[in-house]
Amino acid sequence: MVDKEFKDQLRIEGILSKGFGHVAKFVSTDTDLTIEALAIYGYFCSFAGGGNSAFPSRKKILSDLNISKDRYYNHYNLLLKEGYITTERERYYHEEKKKWVLGNNIYTLISNPKKFQEQALKENDDDKGHSRIRNSGMKSLGYGTVPKAVMLDRRLDIKAKGIYVYFCSFAGGGNSAFPKLKNILYHLQISEKTYYKYYNQLVKANYIEVEQRQINGRLGVNDYYLTENPDEEIAKEIAKKRVKVDIKPILPFSKNQDIQKQDIQ
Repeated sequence: MVDKEFKDQLRIEGILSKGFGHVAKFVSTDTDLTIEALAIYGYFCSFAGGGNSAFPSRKKILSDLNISKDRYYNHYNLLLKEGYITTERERYYHEEKKKWVLGNNIYTLISNPKKFQEQALKENDDDKGHSRIRNSGMKSLGYGTVPKAVMLDRRLDIKAKGIYVYFCSFAGGGNSAFPKLKNILYHLQISEKTYYKYYNQLVKANYIEVEQRQINGRLGVNDYYLTENPDEEIAKEIAKKRVKVDIKPILPFSKNQDIQKQDIQ
């Protein structure tokens, strides 16, 4: 009898266990995109974290995002137009038919689209005398991790997923300043009523938690947490230790931390 070879395994727990990808802040703040287009882009990114990987069929994409084919293509075409995604058809030779036929779609996420290249990057004079290491392409302006599990959750409307992708794009650098509400609405091109309607879906699904932080002994700004274990008991225990606030948040930070309209091309 031959002994069976046992191999060590490394697993990741929580929301990232189903896969993830990176989403650039540049995309989430592009006002030429709709919130639905951003959600579709986030969905694509969530499958790209492992490099070249199998991609779901159009039927599954529509099911996961819970949208119609026409609605999907209306917003997907914006991603093509703005240069964030390219697509081509695979060709292979069919032995029985004795001819070349079209196969599956091949999607490519463009890391350095033309509109990004055309945007002038401002250099900080204080840093010019120091060595630096940076990401190339859109990631140089910041990015975050978007979990596949959220993109596959059919409890969420596509607009809720778009808001989540926006949040993720600001969380990649650890603890970071977050835009004020008026800037979020401007970037996503939605109304305040629409924002809170779908933001609340994320809170109720425990994908986002909010804690109101005290400044000089008074409740001042909100800290947002992207929950890594939304369906686990540990998430509930963490939530008990935080100061609970109304689901409708007061978005923090001063004007000098704001992303001003004139900064967005």
